[in-house]
Amino acid sequence: MMISLEKNIRQTKSMKLFEFEKVFNLKNNKVEENYNFAGVVLSDKDLVYYDLQKVIADLFKKIQIDNFMFSNPKYFPTFAHK
Repeated sequence: MMISLEKNIRQTKSMKLFEFEKVFNLKNNKVEENYNFAGVVLSDKDLVYYDLQKVIADLFKKIQIDNFMFSNPKYFPTFAHK
């Protein structure tokens, strides 16, 4: 993901980049298979947390992931707009 970000950041001020990855962990001598999701959103305008929620929800629906939920954060970082 970082390589793609580095290549594209020079060409645009606004971008959405997401990555799904299969991850294997050893737990109690058994291999667990999970998926990790990561994303980077660059924008030339202010984005609020709930705008990002909509972007992610739309992405999940498009790739037919229906079993997801968001929890409302208790604390926002100082740079976040509520």
